[in-house]
Amino acid sequence: MTYPATFASAGYDMAVASTGEKDNGQPRISYPGKGKGELGTMDCQAFVEACLKKAGLSRNWPGSNAMWRDMAWRGTPEECVQQFGRVPAGAWLFIVTSDMTGVKAKYLSDGLGNATHVGICTGKGKGAA
Repeated sequence: MTYPATFASAGYDMAVASTGEKDNGQPRISYPGKGKGELGTMDCQAFVEACLKKAGLSRNWPGSNAMWRDMAWRGTPEECVQQFGRVPAGAWLFIVTSDMTGVKAKYLSDGLGNATHVGICTGKGKGAA
């Protein structure tokens, strides 16, 4: 099993364990405080970091904006499909907006936007955790 598959499996398994539900192979992720078990108190960044830990790696970022700026490749899902043929299991998915309200000053002028959310492509149907 390769690292992305391990990472994707960890995300899927954690999501299903938290919600106890599957929807056509896609786990439903509840927001912090509404899930069961370890996901009940996690935000998106903590979830991705916990999946990394379950996959045998460890990293800690100060937030999703720091994660976004640490990526080696940034592109839209469409650009990913064009370049790689698909969005691979284990890919990190970000919601990035141009609204920079509340973003740390060090990120305001780099032109990379505001990464308001991060998740993981699970590779199961349309699944993303």
